[in-house]
Amino acid sequence: MRTGEVEKLTEVKEANIKFYEREGLIKPRRNENGYRDFSDEDVKIINRIKTLRMLDVPIPEIKNSLMEMFS
Repeated sequence: MRTGEVEKLTEVKEANIKFYEREGLIKPRRNENGYRDFSDEDVKIINRIKTLRMLDVPIPEIKNSLMEMFS
């Protein structure tokens, strides 16, 4: 799914989604045209990040916890 769809599903702004990608928290695939293609798993991670950020968990801690989950 594209960025706009993810933005609507998660209520996370596009700028934040791109920031999470730059920080290595999510890794959406790219289509031939260069558009991001988010998976259902990406959406789950974005929702998890959203919750943790609302609890004031810093990005480095979120990154560490995600790395532990997927290693």
